[in-house]
Amino acid sequence: MEKLISEDVFPTEAEIIQSVEVLFNELLHFRSGENLLLYVDEGSDLRVANLIKRCVENRGGQAEILRLSKTVVLDKQVLELCNAIRNGSFQVMCELSEQYFYLTKAWRIALEAGIRVYSLAGLDSASFVRCVGNVNHFAMFKFGLKLKKILQTTRHLHIKSQSGTDIRMRMGFTLRIARFSGRRLYRLITRFCGSPQSFIGDPGGILDGKTYATFLGGQIAFRGIPRTIEGIAVIDGYLWPPDEIGSLEKPLVLKIEQGRIVEIGGCSEKSKILKERFRGQPIEIEHFCIGFNPGARLPSKILEAERVFGSISIGIGKGAFHTDGVIKSPSLKMDNKLIEENGSFISAQLSGFRPNSFKKL
Repeated sequence: MEKLISEDVFPTEAEIIQSVEVLFNELLHFRSGENLLLYVDEGSDLRVANLIKRCVENRGGQAEILRLSKTVVLDKQVLELCNAIRNGSFQVMCELSEQYFYLTKAWRIALEAGIRVYSLAGLDSASFVRCVGNVNHFAMFKFGLKLKKILQTTRHLHIKSQSGTDIRMRMGFTLRIARFSGRRLYRLITRFCGSPQSFIGDPGGILDGKTYATFLGGQIAFRGIPRTIEGIAVIDGYLWPPDEIGSLEKPLVLKIEQGRIVEIGGCSEKSKILKERFRGQPIEIEHFCIGFNPGARLPSKILEAERVFGSISIGIGKGAFHTDGVIKSPSLKMDNKLIEENGSFISAQLSGFRPNSFKKL
């Protein structure tokens, strides 16, 4: 698959190094003398990896670049990454591979070893500068917390788009219990109810004393009560995996009934590919995400694509067998109040937060 170029401007070495400093100082809280494990694959930009390595060494630490191959089955890649974690002495681990590993035991082993983990999966040098170096991450995180607060008080949620998306869901009372009592009570509620319930994630993007693993900021995940999720999702921005789909000139159309995809249509060529990926398996809605990173653009790798400002992405599948699709310029109603219109946030509760307010001066 040909490499995607995020924008025409090829960033200078100085711009990338400046962005590495933002990554180290604001996001990783990287300290002099710490060691870093970077893992890459064929979808990575080695220019970014090599400059991160150089900056680590300039701070008196050591950095190892582990090269994984996408031609090797995922289980073997996971084993190779686990061995590198166990055999090294790292305080920080950074994911630059296009393939995610957060649902594998590699991240669990890293966290058990006290390693801080940050995913920049598949970002090229231009994306790295735009989405990491040129962003006010604390303002963006604050915006995410505002969105979370609105979601937490919502009972009914409606997503629409001019391309034909029309999805409704109910959020439910378990949302309020789980937000105060944590994931353990959430799991107990789910077990008691006999089916998955609604949830709301944290904005992510910043490591602190409570968060030791995260992804590039500019996104918040949620899901309504699965059995109440109904409608049509028109994926017109990007979908991955599989690699054969990616950018969409013609949209994919997913019909949803009671939280499951019951029909895949739209682009005839790419709908066949998606049907083949899930052949013989029920396709459940795993999550929705709202994107709000002002540097993110299309076309791009999925990590960036689902953070495009104002976009909504839908995650389908289960666990590691998981696919994300991006809906461009949606409108979002919460309890019949219009929060977002055609990709622009218009709620009074979000006033003062615009893409330019998240960019570094």
